[in-house]
Amino acid sequence: NPNKLIVDTKQFEKDFGVKQEELKKSPETELAKYLKGSIRIRGPLTVSQYFREALTNEKFGYYTMKDDIFGTKGDFITAPEISQMFGEMIGIWARQAFNGQFKTKKKIKSAPSSFRIVELGPGRGTLMSDLLRSVRSTSGGIDEQISVHFVEASPKLRSLQARAMGCSDHVANLVGDPVTEESLLEQGYKSSFPSVSIHWHKELDRVPGTDPVFIIAQEFLDALPVNVFEYTKKGWREILVDIDEKQGNHHFRYLVADAPSVSSMALYKHPKIALPPSFVPKIGQRIEVSLDRALAV
Repeated sequence: NPNKLIVDTKQFEKDFGVKQEELKKSPETELAKYLKGSIRIRGPLTVSQYFREALTNEKFGYYTMKDDIFGTKGDFITAPEISQMFGEMIGIWARQAFNGQFKTKKKIKSAPSSFRIVELGPGRGTLMSDLLRSVRSTSGGIDEQISVHFVEASPKLRSLQARAMGCSDHVANLVGDPVTEESLLEQGYKSSFPSVSIHWHKELDRVPGTDPVFIIAQEFLDALPVNVFEYTKKGWREILVDIDEKQGNHHFRYLVADAPSVSSMALYKHPKIALPPSFVPKIGQRIEVSLDRALAV
């Protein structure tokens, strides 16, 4: 519910008998200071911009700065961290899918000597490590050249991924350095897996090549930012995040944009996110749409 992204002080007042104007603002974080500065210069943010900054801001973002995110010491555990069988099964699927492309009832086509595996949001590299072990153990003695492409924004996680892939300490330190140029991240590095090179990219559209490709996205799409829209008498308008200067405990507030935005116009015509004609919204109704997911899919 987009109304719950920022503290509902009305409910707080109902539960504890404290009026909103009597609440003091919570301590201001470095990220909050940064966002306020950005809003004062450029104007209110879309919810997706606010969302993205909170997750991947280079200095203050959750994924880029927090030390322990995954595993028993982190905030959540995903399937690859529970059992190696998860990644191994995906590896068996990839091997079967790759080999199956070149076999028909009448003849066996010549398989290419290389293919790509792209992982979006690869975490600590656990899934890819298990996947590659499975792919290599089912190769039938033929070690195709595999280029692994991690799409990852966090320098800390890039370093963990490099170590999980068996890259050298030099590579792990290089890709884990926030100031390393993107061209160096993308050039490719040797791993401990036979004939496997590792590459890093900040964006999916930076992944090169024409070889067959498998794209893995374990619990990735659900972590992408969303845009929020409200239906008004003038049509769909985007919900923005602005500074809350009023007395109260939160630093930001929602407001409804006065004019259409590029994103709100896309709800009418964009081939991937346009709303169906059968959907009849009511005044005041809000919806969430992830434009990032639409681009990824």
